[in-house]
Amino acid sequence: SIRPARKLWMLISHSRWKNNASERSKMSQNVKNRIEWIDYSKGILIILVIAGHAIPEFDLHLDYLAHFIYSFHMPAFFILSGYLFRYKKDINTVEFAKKKAKQLLIPYIIFCVLIFLCHLAKQIVLGTDAKFFTMLKTKKHILGTIFMTRDSVFSNMWFLPAIFSAFCMLYVIFQISKDEKTRAMICMAVGLLGLLWGKAELTALPISMEAGMLAVSFMYVGYVINAFKIDNYFGYRWVEGSSICFLLLVNYLSYNVLRYRQDSFYNVTFSNIFLFIVTAVIGLITVVGFSKYLHNSKYLSYLGRNSLYVYGLHFLNQNIIGFIGWPRGNAIGNLLILVVLTALNSIMCVIEIVIYNSIKRYLKTRV
Repeated sequence: SIRPARKLWMLISHSRWKNNASERSKMSQNVKNRIEWIDYSKGILIILVIAGHAIPEFDLHLDYLAHFIYSFHMPAFFILSGYLFRYKKDINTVEFAKKKAKQLLIPYIIFCVLIFLCHLAKQIVLGTDAKFFTMLKTKKHILGTIFMTRDSVFSNMWFLPAIFSAFCMLYVIFQISKDEKTRAMICMAVGLLGLLWGKAELTALPISMEAGMLAVSFMYVGYVINAFKIDNYFGYRWVEGSSICFLLLVNYLSYNVLRYRQDSFYNVTFSNIFLFIVTAVIGLITVVGFSKYLHNSKYLSYLGRNSLYVYGLHFLNQNIIGFIGWPRGNAIGNLLILVVLTALNSIMCVIEIVIYNSIKRYLKTRV
């Protein structure tokens, strides 16, 4: 006969096994329902985000490469977000905003707290972050931090509040109009308003709304690409080859001939908005086309599925990596350092996400 204590333990263990199996089944189903090339594209883009932020942070003097990355990586994210956007009549704007706030703004606040603690540790140990704490003493940056504007001391995290604003505005547009032509006109008008706001250097808006307004137009482009299945034409060799050549040519002309420098989506300031839109779309075609050639790239897929967490964590890791004194060299040496830094940061992100998910699953079984 089985003792009561043993019997109870077997019952609990069986229940835990069933819960874990159910959780694994749900996770497997979620992964199966995902679009593979979207995850690969997001994985590539988030690696470019890590590399793009590492260049100025570690003073690597790879300005042309930074210019190339910044010419398309963030607008491409907005276009992909628009591709996945779904309007549901039975969900009102308030419910939608609450859902997006939980998904985007809560992680934003958590990441900002962690980044602050890392800056504090760097200042105490190395004494290298005095500028960060000086900004925190000014009224402009205090208000900017509270209201999540471009003047925030966490301005590098602008993407999360901006895409939250963009999602909410896009949802309102879809609610007030059912006609696609009217929707398109409103989205383009909202994007133009964001551009004019940035160009006039008006007061920074809460929740990075000026960047969000511009993002609305890019997200609508993604929605149209999905609606008309334009992405079916991406990935053909002649399209991919043409897009890569054109992207390199436009960036060469803008950087070396026209002498334009790094554009800023979060400040909504651009040297030439037409070229920025062109490189954004061509860059997306290039990344998506390349992604459609990939198969069974688990690492890229994992980064893409968790791109929101990677985005926040890579800033934290960048500060941690900054505790190490990295050498500087010529262009080739700095490029190699950039590859090492980007790989190290992305690996740290994956390890942190795996640990976080393991802890979350463990806690769920305990509840």
